[in-house]
Amino acid sequence: MAARWAKQRDRSEPSIVAALRRIGATVVLSDHPDLIVGYRGRTFLIECKSKGGSLRDSQRELLAEWRGGPLEVVYTVERALALVSDTVTSTGQSTG
Repeated sequence: MAARWAKQRDRSEPSIVAALRRIGATVVLSDHPDLIVGYRGRTFLIECKSKGGSLRDSQRELLAEWRGGPLEVVYTVERALALVSDTVTSTGQSTG
């Protein structure tokens, strides 16, 4: 039985997860941030939001204080795919 305070997932998340998995990424659903993504030897932390969606205070704080690798707010499938592809390309790793 799910806890009554369980996190509500964003509407954009299922399509973003599906697209990332289609390109071969490992995607783990998390609470904060929403997704932990592994792709071609890199790790990405992604917060999914629908267009017009706003960040909670705790999410804004995490973004402001984060000192690790990429932590991005993503609103579309296209941005999620570009994030992992652009980062892999910029590191000199093969993209295809």
